[in-house]
Amino acid sequence: MKSILIMFHCDSNVRYAIDTLLQTFYKMAKELVIENECIHISFVSIKGSPRAVLDGMNSKNLFEFEPATKDKAECEVLQKYVQKNNIDTVFGFDMPINRKCYKYLRNGGVKKIVSYWGAPISGLNSGFKLWMKKLEVALLYPHSPDIYIFESDAMANTASMGRGISKRKIKVVPLGVDTDKYKPDSNLQRYTYEQFNIPEDRKILYYSGHMEQRKGVSVLMNMANHLSDALLRDDYHLLILGNRAGEADGYVEMLKSKTLQHVTFAGYRDDVEKILPSCYLGIIASTGWDSFTVSSLEMASAGLPLIVSDLQGLSETIDEGVTGFKFTPGEHMKLAKEVVRFLDDVDLQLKMSVASRQRIINKYSTNIQLDLLQKIVAV
Repeated sequence: MKSILIMFHCDSNVRYAIDTLLQTFYKMAKELVIENECIHISFVSIKGSPRAVLDGMNSKNLFEFEPATKDKAECEVLQKYVQKNNIDTVFGFDMPINRKCYKYLRNGGVKKIVSYWGAPISGLNSGFKLWMKKLEVALLYPHSPDIYIFESDAMANTASMGRGISKRKIKVVPLGVDTDKYKPDSNLQRYTYEQFNIPEDRKILYYSGHMEQRKGVSVLMNMANHLSDALLRDDYHLLILGNRAGEADGYVEMLKSKTLQHVTFAGYRDDVEKILPSCYLGIIASTGWDSFTVSSLEMASAGLPLIVSDLQGLSETIDEGVTGFKFTPGEHMKLAKEVVRFLDDVDLQLKMSVASRQRIINKYSTNIQLDLLQKIVAV
């Protein structure tokens, strides 16, 4: 491999999951090229330096490009950049079957295009429609990616049984997490309580992620109301990270007066690894599609059992009954029932905490993820 271009379909300052993936992709690239000067990264726009730590990255190799552009002039500029820098491999995030820029990348000397997906690429299809999708992919898009990498089996299935992509082009590489950074730490048992003034007789339920409807934050609000108002529980506190300015307002309005004191929206934080060891349980209550999330790995690596919606890749984040439980998406009362099970059984929480941590070490460390990515991209 001469040089590699890592392409993102977002701005440079998008946080959390994208930050983590950027750092992982950069580490992968460093192992595949002779020197850091051979690594190039594009974003739709560069708003300051990326938050991820990119040791040795030449800032001149960061540039703006919109992968979805249909503008010929922009694609020609990209082609010249690829030629000038001897780029023969492109590793793109969420790159679909067909884009105008693919032809220009190939003409510029790119031999391999790898598309990494953090979401389903399609809905599922069958019969004649699936057959037509396979025919379309095989005949109409000669410049399409050579390899498609997905974070879960469920997402990979949407490629072969939805979009019609050949199974030989599909790979599954689960996300990884830094197990030395996210870990149980007895010295941090009071940290979160002190940071957010949470009464110490409460067990902290944790969610971290975006606030859009499909993420199920409204389900968390309904669950909290049910715990406080119907079940009269006052031994929990729901801590939510990831809200931007104003995003929490509508959710707070859903809370009954008795519940308000049991919920904290904490925004974006840079100390997640310090917050998690104080928490008791992780919850992901998505109602629409969801992936094998970075946050689920961080929670589990820090020793949190998980309760997750029974959805696509999300259900793969636990071993049912061993590291957590699944519940029917949107059913806040069923979610509350699972939460109460943990609140009332400290031994269960401890047993699953140990199992959660061990599962991550065995299968989902960053080192394992990097090794798999390097082997696929290097071939």
